[in-house]
Amino acid sequence: MIEMPDSRMHLFSGGPEAIGAAGALFNLKQNKPSAENTIIYFECEDAAIESGRVAESGGRLLFPKMSMGEFGFISQCIDTEGNRIGFHSPK
Repeated sequence: MIEMPDSRMHLFSGGPEAIGAAGALFNLKQNKPSAENTIIYFECEDAAIESGRVAESGGRLLFPKMSMGEFGFISQCIDTEGNRIGFHSPK
């Protein structure tokens, strides 16, 4: 995490062989959490496990893991700050 006067940034690695960040979350103090804006999907091994972790931490499951056919599986949650997030998994 990188702390700045009015913001924080979390960088995500692309893996041990990758160069640079695969993505970042940037939090500005003036931004408000929302379930009505862009939905960020996090790639994971199993969408059911990750959405369960959100619920266990105080978030809320919007819909459980569902098939997207050849494109894998997704689930969506409201995190503990009120943001709508999604998970995508190959299985």
